[in-house]
Amino acid sequence: MSQQPQPQKPNFMNILMFGAVIYLGFMLFKGGQAPEETRPSSEIFAQMKVQNAELLDVTIFQTSNALKSQLSKEVESGDLEQEEADRIEMHAAILVADTQFKSGLYRGQLGTADATWDFQKVTKAHQTLKPLFETSNKKGDLWTDEFEVTPAPDVDVAYESISGKALYDTLVDDLKEKSKSQKVMGLIPGYGMMEFLVNLTGAKPGFSYWFAALILAVLVRIAVWPLAQKQYMWGRQIAQLQPYLKEIQEKFKDKKTGKVTDPQAMQAETMKLYKEYGMNPLAGCGPALIQMPLFLLVYQCMMLYKFEFTAGHFLWMDGSAGGRILGFMQLAPNVGERDHLMVLLYGITMVGTTLVQPVSDPNNWKQQKMMGVGMALFFSIAMFFWPIPAAFPIYWTFTNLLTGAHTLYAYRQPIPKLEKVGTAEGGHFPSGGVIDAKAQQVDPDFFGKTGTPKKVKKKKKKSR
Repeated sequence: MSQQPQPQKPNFMNILMFGAVIYLGFMLFKGGQAPEETRPSSEIFAQMKVQNAELLDVTIFQTSNALKSQLSKEVESGDLEQEEADRIEMHAAILVADTQFKSGLYRGQLGTADATWDFQKVTKAHQTLKPLFETSNKKGDLWTDEFEVTPAPDVDVAYESISGKALYDTLVDDLKEKSKSQKVMGLIPGYGMMEFLVNLTGAKPGFSYWFAALILAVLVRIAVWPLAQKQYMWGRQIAQLQPYLKEIQEKFKDKKTGKVTDPQAMQAETMKLYKEYGMNPLAGCGPALIQMPLFLLVYQCMMLYKFEFTAGHFLWMDGSAGGRILGFMQLAPNVGERDHLMVLLYGITMVGTTLVQPVSDPNNWKQQKMMGVGMALFFSIAMFFWPIPAAFPIYWTFTNLLTGAHTLYAYRQPIPKLEKVGTAEGGHFPSGGVIDAKAQQVDPDFFGKTGTPKKVKKKKKKSR
């Protein structure tokens, strides 16, 4: 009776990656918990105005969470109309962003050791108002409704009243200017690099901005081509070792329970097999890790140029869009705003690229593919809530298409022959001499049951 195959058990790294995905997803969708409040909303809002004047940007954010909680209670109890609650909540968000903005200006005036501190503060203020800007068509007069703010004594600003629209425009103008002098990773002028790529084709709104993303994708693919090619071919080569690895697993597996009886011995023999064929089991991770800095570099360069991307158009992002599809998908009027349809196309190409990637273990290819698709879906879904310009998923969609084409090309290349290295059966030796394979073979009976060489008994001389 033939033995039933044992189900493939997930390894530790797969479990760790799956756990990381669950944790990141939980943190992404988890909302902040506001403390229990007993004060009326009017008193909390008055406190926020004081914190705004004192530039307490961290404290005012915490107070705004308490205000939201209290507003919900007052609406439910009938003490406050929903329209008034919306107005107060809008003004509270503007106060938070205004405090962050003025805090950044104050830090800039001080000339702190960290030259990017004021830029980060103003960026945070922009991120606070960004969701309100994207839904300003639903806010009506609330977005343009001005209210008084107390000027901070240490910051030179020209306004004593503010609205969401006026503050957002001020933040954009300030960040546009600050972005030009920022350095990515402290060295690379990201804004200038993107400006150069856009100007290559004349900075034309309907062509130059998305084409700059394509040029960048091509340049990055050229830069990583040797490493990626090595990674793909390594995956195909190491797949040839799987039958031998399977034999080693079966050798140390209990036939009844299916569990490994001696993990250390199995690991030692596995590493010996890799060494015999000159294969490094971690070699496939190196190229992927080296590409991560490029990913961060491109992302930061595009984020520095995001306000200039608002002048560019691409397909349906032609200035006429800006509504919603199916109640949740945001269409962008330009490539500088968030576009959910572009993120969806990115997700499709990401999953497709994952499916054509080579697997290192043909016996476990379903698990590897499912894990890859799961990670692709996770990042695609995360982008729906990530305030990024449409230019970035456009760039990444082009990157996915180029990566898929490269993978298919690598699949059609001949695989180097799998040969032993540094053994009696083949390979090169440091001595450079010719080794007789038979002379290197050891008699199996040479070792005893305990693993030590047998003692050679001396033959007695025959007496004459």
